Amino acid sequence: RERTQKPAEQVSVATSPAKIISEAKLQEIMANDDLALAGRAQLISLHAIKNRLGEKWASLKDRMFPVFENCFERRFGNREKIYKKSEVEYIVIFSGQLAATKSSRDMVEMCRTVLEEVGRKFTGEHMLDQEDVRTVFGYENGVFAFTPEDREKLKQKPEQEENKSRLDLFISGETFDIVYRPLWNVKHQTITTYTVHARSTAADGSMRYDYNVLKDKTSLEAKIGLDWILLEDAALTMQGLYDNKFRTIYTIPVSYETVFSKERLKGFTGQCQKIPEELRKYVIFNLTLCPAGIPQSKLQMIVVWLKPYCNSIQIDLTTLPRDLQKYKIPGLSYMKYDLPRVLKDTKKTWMDLAEFSIKCRKLDLKTVIGNVNTVDHAMLAREIGANFISGDIIGDYCDIPEHMQRRSWQEVVERTG
Repeated sequence: RERTQKPAEQVSVATSPAKIISEAKLQEIMANDDLALAGRAQLISLHAIKNRLGEKWASLKDRMFPVFENCFERRFGNREKIYKKSEVEYIVIFSGQLAATKSSRDMVEMCRTVLEEVGRKFTGEHMLDQEDVRTVFGYENGVFAFTPEDREKLKQKPEQEENKSRLDLFISGETFDIVYRPLWNVKHQTITTYTVHARSTAADGSMRYDYNVLKDKTSLEAKIGLDWILLEDAALTMQGLYDNKFRTIYTIPVSYETVFSKERLKGFTGQCQKIPEELRKYVIFNLTLCPAGIPQSKLQMIVVWLKPYCNSIQIDLTTLPRDLQKYKIPGLSYMKYDLPRVLKDTKKTWMDLAEFSIKCRKLDLKTVIGNVNTVDHAMLAREIGANFISGDIIGDYCDIPEHMQRRSWQEVVERTG
């Protein structure tokens, strides 16, 4: 045994080519159906080698890892990616080019060859266990799927858990309902659109709206659950009114966190399939709770996934951005900005909004201004060229949207008395 360890002592320890792979990265990789279902991912375990080395593992492992990784790279080159998941586990992602000529069984044997070589180098004789190399078809919340059937079960599990969490979303004793609020088309002087909102009512009659209705507003699961509920309810309402010849457009909110990754997008777009195809042209998705500095590539991904289920996509802005190209290029259509309840500098606010509106028009982006509650603000919004206005001056929350209806500027002004 001492004689077999000497070659390992003499091996030149090069820089390790394997990167540490995070749980999030692994889930993102395994969410790729083309990769996972082609059997291109392999889980390689060093458990058997560790058990054979016993106490010597602690002193040899730092030499073993580079040997293993460089042995893999020497045999296959850098086209085939290798990641280190833990002290005793590696993930190998074979390229599509190799997978086109090799079966998943072939890829398992290729990995076993490398593992055998390293095992003999460090233990003298290494007989592989059956589970030292396994094809991975999916990964979710720390659980591997080793068959396509297991993958389907993993994909269904988050939805089942999400449905369960809905029961505990809201504060006990409060009444939860879904309400709608009208949006006024400035050019056509018409109520064309209704925005979808969550509302909770306490015993004392006080109300909260949107994500403020949640018992735990910091919970990702709660936000996702609420988005799913609003989408499902809106789809049912749309269908019922459509069957009764009502025609209106619905702006349905979706939190940025709900569609942040491909896996979450899959969950949300799975719910989007509940929207009948003939009604999708009446849907605008409103991307809310967006952090500053969203990468353009991230917006592009979100738009690509949502677009089959809607007419267009709107983003809810908390500040007025200077660069609007990053919103135009991915395919967003509407830019929404809610006026603060209290304007610290009214003149500057409206000057900034005027400049913002001009930039939007140049890029053919539509502007939506919310929280317009006075005649003065409505006049300013119209003057700077806003395309749509919502707020107290347009209409309060209602239980059921109405049919598209003309409402003249004079009628809008007269609503405030």
